[in-house]
Amino acid sequence: MADTEGLDNKSPLYFITGFPTDCEKLLSAFEATGSVRYENFSSIWREMKFSRVYCGRESQRELSMFTCEALRFALKMWLPPYKFQTRVGALYLIYGMYFSQPLEPKEKLRVTLPEWEQVLEFERELVEQQHHDAHYCFLKLKLSSAFLFVAVSLSMMGPLANMALNDMDKFGEHFKEKNSQLRELTETDNFEQLRAIHSQYHSMKCSLTGSDAVMPDVSLNMVQADLASTFKKWAVLSIKQNNEALRLLKAFLKHRSFALTLQNGGRRGVEEAAFYSQKQRRQWR
Repeated sequence: MADTEGLDNKSPLYFITGFPTDCEKLLSAFEATGSVRYENFSSIWREMKFSRVYCGRESQRELSMFTCEALRFALKMWLPPYKFQTRVGALYLIYGMYFSQPLEPKEKLRVTLPEWEQVLEFERELVEQQHHDAHYCFLKLKLSSAFLFVAVSLSMMGPLANMALNDMDKFGEHFKEKNSQLRELTETDNFEQLRAIHSQYHSMKCSLTGSDAVMPDVSLNMVQADLASTFKKWAVLSIKQNNEALRLLKAFLKHRSFALTLQNGGRRGVEEAAFYSQKQRRQWR
Protein backbone atom coordinates (compact mmCIF):
# COMPACT_ATOMS: atom_id res chain seq x y z
CA MET A 1 0.00 0.00 0.00
CA ALA A 2 1.13 3.51 -0.75
CA ASP A 3 1.64 5.98 2.06
CA THR A 4 -0.81 8.78 2.82
CA GLU A 5 1.61 11.67 2.59
CA GLY A 6 0.14 14.64 0.76
CA LEU A 7 -3.46 13.56 1.26
CA ASP A 8 -5.83 15.42 3.54
CA ASN A 9 -7.34 12.99 6.04
CA LYS A 10 -10.74 14.50 5.25
CA SER A 11 -10.38 13.54 1.58
CA PRO A 12 -12.51 10.60 0.38
CA LEU A 13 -9.44 9.12 -1.32
CA TYR A 14 -7.52 9.19 1.99
CA PHE A 15 -9.51 6.11 3.05
CA ILE A 16 -8.55 4.13 -0.06
CA THR A 17 -4.90 5.15 -0.33
CA GLY A 18 -3.06 2.32 -2.10
CA PHE A 19 -6.29 0.66 -3.24
CA PRO A 20 -6.09 2.11 -6.80
CA THR A 21 -2.59 0.68 -7.19
CA ASP A 22 -3.79 -2.73 -6.00
CA CYS A 23 -6.71 -2.53 -8.45
CA GLU A 24 -4.37 -1.72 -11.30
CA LYS A 25 -2.19 -4.75 -10.50
CA LEU A 26 -5.23 -7.01 -10.22
CA LEU A 27 -6.84 -5.86 -13.47
CA SER A 28 -3.53 -5.87 -15.36
CA ALA A 29 -2.95 -9.48 -14.33
CA PHE A 30 -6.52 -10.37 -15.34
CA GLU A 31 -6.09 -8.65 -18.71
CA ALA A 32 -2.88 -10.60 -19.30
CA THR A 33 -4.86 -13.87 -19.19
CA GLY A 34 -6.68 -12.89 -22.41
CA SER A 35 -9.88 -14.22 -20.85
CA VAL A 36 -13.05 -12.89 -19.23
CA ARG A 37 -13.79 -16.00 -17.20
CA TYR A 38 -14.44 -15.66 -13.49
CA GLU A 39 -12.24 -18.63 -12.61
CA ASN A 40 -9.21 -16.75 -14.00
CA PHE A 41 -10.12 -13.64 -12.00
CA SER A 42 -10.74 -15.58 -8.77
CA SER A 43 -7.40 -17.30 -9.11
CA ILE A 44 -5.62 -13.93 -9.28
CA TRP A 45 -7.81 -12.60 -6.43
CA ARG A 46 -6.75 -15.48 -4.18
CA GLU A 47 -3.11 -15.25 -5.25
CA MET A 48 -3.03 -11.54 -4.33
CA LYS A 49 -5.01 -12.23 -1.11
CA PHE A 50 -7.25 -9.35 -2.17
CA SER A 51 -9.90 -9.99 0.49
CA ARG A 52 -7.40 -8.69 3.06
CA VAL A 53 -7.92 -5.10 1.85
CA TYR A 54 -10.43 -4.78 4.70
CA CYS A 55 -7.82 -5.59 7.34
CA GLY A 56 -6.14 -2.97 9.51
CA ARG A 57 -9.00 -0.44 9.71
CA GLU A 58 -8.91 1.35 13.04
CA SER A 59 -12.64 1.80 13.52
CA GLN A 60 -16.02 0.75 12.18
CA ARG A 61 -16.42 4.21 10.68
CA GLU A 62 -13.13 3.97 8.77
CA LEU A 63 -14.04 0.49 7.54
CA SER A 64 -17.40 1.78 6.33
CA MET A 65 -15.80 4.78 4.58
CA PHE A 66 -13.18 2.57 2.95
CA THR A 67 -15.77 0.10 1.68
CA CYS A 68 -18.01 2.85 0.29
CA GLU A 69 -15.18 4.63 -1.52
CA ALA A 70 -13.55 1.40 -2.75
CA LEU A 71 -16.82 0.21 -4.27
CA ARG A 72 -17.28 3.63 -5.83
CA PHE A 73 -13.79 3.46 -7.30
CA ALA A 74 -14.44 -0.01 -8.72
CA LEU A 75 -17.67 1.27 -10.28
CA LYS A 76 -15.69 3.90 -12.22
CA MET A 77 -13.68 1.05 -13.76
CA TRP A 78 -16.89 -0.79 -14.65
CA LEU A 79 -18.22 2.08 -16.77
CA PRO A 80 -17.08 3.46 -20.14
CA PRO A 81 -14.60 4.40 -21.50
CA TYR A 82 -12.70 1.38 -20.15
CA LYS A 83 -12.09 -1.66 -22.34
CA PHE A 84 -14.52 -4.59 -22.29
CA GLN A 85 -12.16 -6.99 -20.52
CA THR A 86 -11.31 -4.35 -17.91
CA ARG A 87 -15.02 -3.71 -17.30
CA VAL A 88 -15.67 -7.43 -16.81
CA GLY A 89 -12.77 -7.53 -14.35
CA ALA A 90 -14.22 -4.51 -12.53
CA LEU A 91 -17.59 -6.31 -12.27
CA TYR A 92 -15.85 -9.32 -10.72
CA LEU A 93 -14.00 -6.94 -8.39
CA ILE A 94 -17.26 -5.36 -7.21
CA TYR A 95 -18.79 -8.83 -6.79
CA GLY A 96 -15.87 -10.04 -4.68
CA MET A 97 -15.65 -6.89 -2.56
CA TYR A 98 -19.37 -6.62 -1.89
CA PHE A 99 -19.83 -10.20 -0.69
CA SER A 100 -16.54 -10.33 1.26
CA GLN A 101 -17.00 -7.07 3.18
CA PRO A 102 -17.17 -7.65 6.97
CA LEU A 103 -19.95 -5.10 7.51
CA GLU A 104 -23.53 -5.79 8.49
CA PRO A 105 -25.62 -4.34 6.97
CA LYS A 106 -23.41 -4.20 3.90
CA GLU A 107 -22.34 -0.98 2.24
CA LYS A 108 -24.19 -0.60 -1.05
CA LEU A 109 -22.89 0.65 -4.37
CA ARG A 110 -24.13 4.18 -5.12
CA VAL A 111 -25.33 4.37 -8.73
CA THR A 112 -26.90 7.32 -10.57
CA LEU A 113 -29.51 6.90 -13.32
CA PRO A 114 -27.07 7.63 -16.21
CA GLU A 115 -24.60 5.13 -14.73
CA TRP A 116 -27.34 2.51 -14.35
CA GLU A 117 -28.27 2.90 -18.03
CA GLN A 118 -24.63 2.20 -18.92
CA VAL A 119 -24.67 -0.84 -16.61
CA LEU A 120 -27.80 -2.22 -18.31
CA GLU A 121 -26.23 -1.69 -21.73
CA PHE A 122 -23.22 -3.67 -20.51
CA GLU A 123 -25.55 -6.42 -19.26
CA ARG A 124 -27.11 -6.68 -22.72
CA GLU A 125 -23.62 -7.11 -24.15
CA LEU A 126 -22.91 -9.92 -21.67
CA VAL A 127 -26.13 -11.70 -22.65
CA GLU A 128 -25.51 -11.32 -26.39
CA GLN A 129 -21.97 -12.69 -26.08
CA GLN A 130 -23.06 -15.42 -23.64
CA HIS A 131 -20.66 -14.53 -20.85
CA HIS A 132 -22.80 -16.41 -18.34
CA ASP A 133 -20.40 -16.25 -15.39
CA ALA A 134 -20.13 -12.44 -15.60
CA HIS A 135 -23.90 -12.16 -16.04
CA TYR A 136 -24.42 -14.41 -13.03
CA CYS A 137 -22.29 -12.07 -10.90
CA PHE A 138 -24.35 -9.08 -12.00
CA LEU A 139 -27.67 -10.84 -11.37
CA LYS A 140 -26.58 -11.94 -7.91
CA LEU A 141 -25.58 -8.36 -7.04
CA LYS A 142 -28.93 -7.11 -8.28
CA LEU A 143 -30.95 -9.75 -6.43
CA SER A 144 -28.95 -9.02 -3.25
CA SER A 145 -29.93 -5.32 -3.46
CA ALA A 146 -26.29 -4.31 -3.75
CA PHE A 147 -27.16 -1.11 -5.64
CA LEU A 148 -28.33 2.12 -4.05
CA PHE A 149 -29.90 4.43 -6.64
CA VAL A 150 -29.00 8.05 -5.96
CA ALA A 151 -29.14 11.47 -7.59
CA VAL A 152 -25.41 12.18 -7.11
CA SER A 153 -22.54 9.73 -7.10
CA LEU A 154 -20.96 10.83 -3.79
CA SER A 155 -22.70 11.41 -0.46
CA MET A 156 -21.14 14.85 -0.16
CA MET A 157 -21.03 18.08 -2.13
CA GLY A 158 -18.50 20.82 -2.74
CA PRO A 159 -14.79 20.85 -3.58
CA LEU A 160 -14.01 17.53 -1.89
CA ALA A 161 -16.49 15.73 -4.13
CA ASN A 162 -15.04 17.35 -7.24
CA MET A 163 -11.51 16.50 -6.13
CA ALA A 164 -12.40 12.85 -5.59
CA LEU A 165 -14.08 12.49 -8.97
CA ASN A 166 -11.21 14.20 -10.77
CA ASP A 167 -8.63 11.96 -9.08
CA MET A 168 -10.64 8.85 -9.96
CA ASP A 169 -10.88 9.91 -13.61
CA LYS A 170 -7.07 10.10 -13.85
CA PHE A 171 -6.64 6.45 -12.89
CA GLY A 172 -5.95 3.60 -15.31
CA GLU A 173 -5.56 5.50 -18.58
CA HIS A 174 -4.05 2.41 -20.25
CA PHE A 175 -7.23 0.44 -19.46
CA LYS A 176 -9.41 2.87 -21.42
CA GLU A 177 -10.52 2.41 -25.00
CA LYS A 178 -8.98 5.00 -27.29
CA ASN A 179 -11.34 7.74 -28.42
CA SER A 180 -11.68 7.98 -32.19
CA GLN A 181 -10.82 11.45 -33.45
CA LEU A 182 -12.65 10.60 -36.67
CA ARG A 183 -15.80 9.91 -34.68
CA GLU A 184 -15.46 13.24 -32.92
CA LEU A 185 -15.20 14.94 -36.30
CA THR A 186 -18.31 13.27 -37.68
CA GLU A 187 -20.36 13.97 -34.54
CA THR A 188 -19.74 17.74 -34.69
CA ASP A 189 -20.25 20.48 -37.28
CA ASN A 190 -16.60 20.36 -38.36
CA PHE A 191 -17.48 19.04 -41.80
CA GLU A 192 -20.01 21.82 -42.37
CA GLN A 193 -17.37 24.36 -41.42
CA LEU A 194 -14.87 22.68 -43.76
CA ARG A 195 -17.43 22.73 -46.58
CA ALA A 196 -18.12 26.46 -46.05
CA ILE A 197 -14.41 27.33 -45.98
CA HIS A 198 -13.73 25.25 -49.08
CA SER A 199 -16.63 26.92 -50.94
CA GLN A 200 -15.29 30.34 -50.01
CA TYR A 201 -11.79 29.29 -51.15
CA HIS A 202 -13.21 28.06 -54.49
CA SER A 203 -15.02 31.39 -55.02
CA MET A 204 -11.82 33.35 -54.36
CA LYS A 205 -9.92 31.29 -56.96
CA CYS A 206 -12.68 31.86 -59.52
CA SER A 207 -12.58 35.64 -58.92
CA LEU A 208 -8.84 35.62 -59.55
CA THR A 209 -9.41 33.84 -62.87
CA GLY A 210 -12.02 36.29 -64.12
CA SER A 211 -15.24 38.04 -63.17
CA ASP A 212 -17.42 35.57 -65.11
CA ALA A 213 -15.35 32.43 -64.38
CA VAL A 214 -17.21 29.43 -63.01
CA MET A 215 -14.09 27.34 -62.50
CA PRO A 216 -10.66 28.57 -61.40
CA ASP A 217 -7.67 28.61 -63.68
CA VAL A 218 -5.88 25.27 -64.10
CA SER A 219 -2.89 26.59 -62.18
CA LEU A 220 -5.16 27.34 -59.22
CA ASN A 221 -7.35 24.24 -59.42
CA MET A 222 -5.20 22.08 -57.16
CA VAL A 223 -7.91 20.64 -54.88
CA GLN A 224 -11.01 18.65 -55.88
CA ALA A 225 -14.32 20.47 -55.67
CA ASP A 226 -16.13 18.09 -53.28
CA LEU A 227 -13.26 17.77 -50.80
CA ALA A 228 -15.42 17.97 -47.66
CA SER A 229 -17.94 15.36 -48.87
CA THR A 230 -15.19 12.97 -49.95
CA PHE A 231 -13.38 13.32 -46.63
CA LYS A 232 -16.59 12.70 -44.68
CA LYS A 233 -17.39 9.53 -46.66
CA TRP A 234 -13.87 8.26 -45.99
CA ALA A 235 -14.18 9.05 -42.27
CA VAL A 236 -17.54 7.24 -41.96
CA LEU A 237 -16.13 4.21 -43.79
CA SER A 238 -13.09 4.14 -41.48
CA ILE A 239 -15.34 4.26 -38.39
CA LYS A 240 -17.38 1.32 -39.69
CA GLN A 241 -14.19 -0.66 -40.28
CA ASN A 242 -12.96 0.15 -36.74
CA ASN A 243 -16.30 -0.93 -35.25
CA GLU A 244 -16.13 -4.19 -37.18
CA ALA A 245 -12.58 -4.79 -35.95
CA LEU A 246 -13.73 -4.19 -32.35
CA ARG A 247 -16.64 -6.61 -32.83
CA LEU A 248 -14.27 -9.30 -34.14
CA LEU A 249 -11.91 -8.69 -31.21
CA LYS A 250 -14.73 -9.20 -28.70
CA ALA A 251 -15.84 -12.35 -30.53
CA PHE A 252 -12.26 -13.67 -30.38
CA LEU A 253 -12.08 -12.89 -26.65
CA LYS A 254 -15.36 -14.74 -26.09
CA HIS A 255 -14.28 -17.90 -27.95
CA ARG A 256 -10.83 -17.85 -26.33
CA SER A 257 -12.40 -17.57 -22.87
CA PHE A 258 -14.73 -20.50 -23.44
CA ALA A 259 -11.91 -22.56 -24.95
CA LEU A 260 -9.78 -21.98 -21.83
CA THR A 261 -12.75 -22.89 -19.62
CA LEU A 262 -13.44 -26.17 -21.43
CA GLN A 263 -9.73 -26.97 -21.49
CA ASN A 264 -9.71 -26.68 -17.70
CA GLY A 265 -12.77 -28.93 -17.39
CA GLY A 266 -15.19 -26.09 -16.59
CA ARG A 267 -18.07 -27.13 -18.89
CA ARG A 268 -20.40 -27.97 -16.02
CA GLY A 269 -19.86 -24.59 -14.34
CA VAL A 270 -20.58 -22.75 -17.59
CA GLU A 271 -23.78 -24.76 -18.14
CA GLU A 272 -24.96 -24.08 -14.57
CA ALA A 273 -24.25 -20.37 -14.92
CA ALA A 274 -26.12 -20.32 -18.26
CA PHE A 275 -29.15 -22.02 -16.66
CA TYR A 276 -29.18 -19.57 -13.73
CA SER A 277 -28.78 -16.62 -16.09
CA GLN A 278 -31.76 -17.69 -18.25
CA LYS A 279 -33.89 -18.41 -15.18
CA GLN A 280 -33.24 -14.99 -13.64
CA ARG A 281 -33.88 -13.15 -16.92
CA ARG A 282 -37.35 -14.75 -17.02
CA GLN A 283 -38.04 -13.59 -13.45
CA TRP A 284 -37.04 -10.02 -14.21
CA ARG A 285 -39.18 -9.71 -17.34
